[in-house]
Amino acid sequence: MPAIIRICEWPVAAIAELLAESEQEGFRFVRRAQDDWRSGANRFANEGEALFGVFEGERLVAIGGINRESGSCGRLRRFYVRRDGRRKGMGRQLVQHVLAFARRHYSRVELRCDTAAADRFYRALGFSRTSAAADVTHAMELEGMMVLASATVIGFIPTKDFRRAKKFYASKLGLSFLAQDEFALVFESGGTAIRVVKVGEFKAASFTILGWWVTDIEECVRKLRRRRIVFERYAWMKQDDLGIWTAPGGTKVAWFKDPDGNVLSLSSR
Repeated sequence: MPAIIRICEWPVAAIAELLAESEQEGFRFVRRAQDDWRSGANRFANEGEALFGVFEGERLVAIGGINRESGSCGRLRRFYVRRDGRRKGMGRQLVQHVLAFARRHYSRVELRCDTAAADRFYRALGFSRTSAAADVTHAMELEGMMVLASATVIGFIPTKDFRRAKKFYASKLGLSFLAQDEFALVFESGGTAIRVVKVGEFKAASFTILGWWVTDIEECVRKLRRRRIVFERYAWMKQDDLGIWTAPGGTKVAWFKDPDGNVLSLSSR
C-alpha cells in the first residue's frame, strides 16, 4: 500500500534505485536534487517548501516537491516516478498531495517540463501551458481554490452496518458520538466531524481513507490492541512487533481496519 511521506532526511538507501533508473532515462534532476540536499543549497526547508516521496514499504517509487518562487508563487521541482509506478495513479496522487500543501502558501504554481508525456500528464491534472517566462512551461492558478484552506474539514467513511460501526468508533476507538439520522452516524475527533455514512454494497479501498496523528504511537497501538483491534501486517514492509513501520524520513505509521474493511492509520514522529 503506497504511502506519501514528507522527506525530512535524505533517504540514502531508498533513493539509490530510483536515482539510477532516472539517469538511465536521461534525467539528471534527481541527481541534482541529491547534490543540492547534501550541499545545503536546497533542502526544501523554507516556509512553503517541502519534498515528498511515495513509498511502498521501504521502496521509494516516486519523488517530488515544491520550492518558493516568489511570495505568492511556488514551483514544482524534482518530480520523478519509477517506470513500474506509472499508469497506477501514483504520480497523480503525489502531485495532488503537493498541490494540497501548496494551497496553504501560494495562489499560483508553476513548473517546467520538456517531454510530451509530461505535458499530457500535467495538463490532465489541470495545469495550462504558458510562455510567460522562458523557464516555465505550465502553470496553475490556485487562488480560486484557497477559499477552503481555512475551512473546517469533515471526514466521510462508508459502512454497511450502523450498529457495528457505532460500537467500533465509539466504544473501541473512543470517538465522541454526536448524532445519528437515517443517513449517517456523526462522531467528533480532535475538533473534526466524521460522518460514517450508510451505503449499500461496496468494496473497501486498499489504501488509507482516514488517519490520526498521535503523540505516542506505541502506547496508542498497545491500548487499541487491548481493545481487540488487530493491526495490519504487510510482507513488503519492515514492521516492529507492534506492527509499526518507520518511514525513511522518520515518520511512524500503523494500519488497522474497521468492521467494513476500511483502512485506517495512526502516525507519529
